[in-house]
Amino acid sequence: LGGSETVNGRPCKVVEATPKDPSKEVYSKVVHCVDPTNHVVVRRRFFDGKGKAQKEWTGARIEKVDGNWIVYDQRMRDLQRDVESRMEIVDIDYDVEIPDSVFTTEYLTR
Repeated sequence: LGGSETVNGRPCKVVEATPKDPSKEVYSKVVHCVDPTNHVVVRRRFFDGKGKAQKEWTGARIEKVDGNWIVYDQRMRDLQRDVESRMEIVDIDYDVEIPDSVFTTEYLTR
């Protein structure tokens, strides 16, 4: 969109994404705020079929770990119902061996 905003202290570029056929999608468009220095999305606003902002996702704490950008604290707010959910990652490990038994139907449905 050519604009800029500051989100959680990060100066961002504003990018709008629209589906080819909005009538077949849940959201008519999504507006992303992207930190141009590392291309990390720090906020997304989702719009309903009438063009009204419906939800907002925000990455509050974002850090680079082993070459990967990790969103440690993220929130999704329903703007129309005024409710929020939050997911926080407290620890992360890479290159961990996971046994094949973890990926069985029995294990995953327990």
